Amino acid sequence: MSLLRVLLSGLLLAGMLAAGCTTDQPIFTNQRKARIEGATLYNRGDYDNAVGAFRNAVKSDPRDYRSFCYMGLTYERLGNFQQAVQGYKSALKVMRETPAGRDDVDFRQITMNALAGCISKHDDNHLEQELLTKQAVDMKTDSRMRGESYFLLAKIQRYRGDADSALISYYKGSEIDRDDFWLQKEAGLYMLQMGKTKTAVKPVQRANELGSRDTEVIAAMRQLKLEMPPSLTEGQNSMKPMLQARQMPAVDLKAGDAAPSLPDRLPAD
Repeated sequence: MSLLRVLLSGLLLAGMLAAGCTTDQPIFTNQRKARIEGATLYNRGDYDNAVGAFRNAVKSDPRDYRSFCYMGLTYERLGNFQQAVQGYKSALKVMRETPAGRDDVDFRQITMNALAGCISKHDDNHLEQELLTKQAVDMKTDSRMRGESYFLLAKIQRYRGDADSALISYYKGSEIDRDDFWLQKEAGLYMLQMGKTKTAVKPVQRANELGSRDTEVIAAMRQLKLEMPPSLTEGQNSMKPMLQARQMPAVDLKAGDAAPSLPDRLPAD
């Protein structure tokens, strides 16, 4: 009988663990409450208290990349641009290092556009741009990180009206990281927009292979008169334009020649 009790107790404990009854649960709850509170305060225009709520969220869960990004947006609203940049960078770092972050490709785009916009508007001495350039050319750096650095540089240069430099950065980034759908898409569309049709072919083709149901990429394929590869099967998920993927206004990828405006509202989720 005693042995039966022991076995039953073990099964009960295993069931509790499988259901998520671990010490992580209250941390997640506190983090989520803090992020919702921060978004609510941001939406009311109470940016000082919103920053504090987002800080509490990332303190409860350092993997909460959304709160890091929202904290960056809030600091930028307050005019604290260095802290805003650090918030955006922290969000991207967490996204590179966590499975959930790596999978959230649309939110990564939002964060990158916010970071590039902030740097383009407020990095008067080009210190952040120089740092990104060093990361991009450092052969010891991981190829995805180098590709991301070139991608950010291209956005910054584009927002600043430096089309020639942006084209070079888009090209180098798209050659280094060929598995980044958004990099290939944005590089190809920008090259096409600037009349560089021959250079646009490869990134547009790669973008189509990585997300062949994207309507803008399909339109670019047709404009370049490229042969369409076989479509993805119906059961596979397709890449969707970012503005359909997240309920957060901010970014125009089609003609993003000006830094995106800060959103008036954040999603309270």
